[in-house]
Amino acid sequence: MFAFEQVRAGPASLALGARVDRRELATDADPALALAAQARAWTAASGNVGASVRLAPALAAVANLGRGFRAPQAPELFASGVHEGTLAYEVGNPDLGVETSWNVDAGLRWQSATLAAEATVFRNQVGGFIYYRPTGEREPRTGLEIFRFTQGDALLTGFEASVTWRPARGLELGLGGDAVRGTNRSIGEPLPFMPPLRGLLSARLTGLRADPLGGATASLGVRAEAATRQSRPNPDEVAPPGWARVDLEAGLAWPTARGDFTLDLQVRNVGDALYARHLNRFKGFARETGRHVMLRAGMPF
Repeated sequence: MFAFEQVRAGPASLALGARVDRRELATDADPALALAAQARAWTAASGNVGASVRLAPALAAVANLGRGFRAPQAPELFASGVHEGTLAYEVGNPDLGVETSWNVDAGLRWQSATLAAEATVFRNQVGGFIYYRPTGEREPRTGLEIFRFTQGDALLTGFEASVTWRPARGLELGLGGDAVRGTNRSIGEPLPFMPPLRGLLSARLTGLRADPLGGATASLGVRAEAATRQSRPNPDEVAPPGWARVDLEAGLAWPTARGDFTLDLQVRNVGDALYARHLNRFKGFARETGRHVMLRAGMPF
């Protein structure tokens, strides 16, 4: 059940929401997992209040305060074996309880005809945070690393920022970045699988005339992404080196009676960079996809 209300008063607006969740989980007995037949239920209330104040025609300040809730999932409770998709030996924890959080964020937003910018900082305090913890141990029969679903009080802080500038018609330039710092406060160590500092750069040209190609319009784009090595990895976690990659794209569109016929070419990881993202479950033994090319055609019907 949920309720939502929004109030506007001059340059300010206030939004309030509340909900009640109930989740039930029933399992059959499984001797191989030493699991007895059982039923569980979790009920919790959550909500959010957000405010926005327009400080100038193009500038607004925003803030939110919210309480969240999540019940443990069946794999987090009962996993006991090899996960073929991640080549990990996963062990659940049947004693997991609910996860609750208090999150606060605040930021500034600028929106004009040529410039859109946003910067936000956040602090998320989570009670009973459920996470996937590397142990550094190997399961004897398979040789795979053991990962255990674990719970502890956590604090996550970070920021997000982005700028989009349109200096001329058809030209769009973008800049952005984000980072998260996560700590298990119950044992005083960094949380695993926390994203490191990341930056983005992009440029896109649209509406280019391509008359020799049957009156088509063309678009061109480039996007660069880079990330640092995680400076606060979990003690049992692999921390891949920092990396950077570049993507290119080009498109053509021909008007037809049914709509535009489009032809798009994308070349991702142009430099064939060899890297692994810190959040990738394969980062200990595999790398991200190398250079690859995609050609797509589209026609409305």
